[in-house]
Amino acid sequence: MRKSIGLIVLACLLCACSGTQRYDEEAQEKYQEYVAAIAANKGAESSDIPFAHDITMEKETDGYAYEITIKEPITAMYQIEFMAVDGEQIKADDVTHPSLGILDSDEVYHMVPYQEDKEKGFYRSLSLKGKVKKSEGSLYVMVAWKDYAKLNTHRVYFTYAYQNDDAQEKEE
Repeated sequence: MRKSIGLIVLACLLCACSGTQRYDEEAQEKYQEYVAAIAANKGAESSDIPFAHDITMEKETDGYAYEITIKEPITAMYQIEFMAVDGEQIKADDVTHPSLGILDSDEVYHMVPYQEDKEKGFYRSLSLKGKVKKSEGSLYVMVAWKDYAKLNTHRVYFTYAYQNDDAQEKEE
């Protein structure tokens, strides 16, 4: 009897581990799909973006740190997935691009106008942080989400061309 119970517990543990591994593989595939979609988009910007967005950059010893923020949605956005890719490293396989909602399976991100409840995954704004090495270049950004019924997925793309102070000083 003890052996039977032990085998059942062992089988349950193995099933749970393989389910987690499968999810990780699916998340990794989605991540790679999004990088490919951003590359295929070639920096074209969506004409209708239902939220405000901005970027801040700060100089660090090994490059520049950036923070891209999306905020003030004008439509309900559920299960948000958010990614930024440095234009210089868009084809590099050994680079991890900053993302939100894609690889972090334990978190769900929603933005609904005038609502905030972080415990339930509803945020007023979402930020994505990353680093670039060069003082000038482009960051390609994609935001995907589902509508209220969670049936339709929407994607928007936008680009930040940046030139930091070092590059401007060298030109003068």
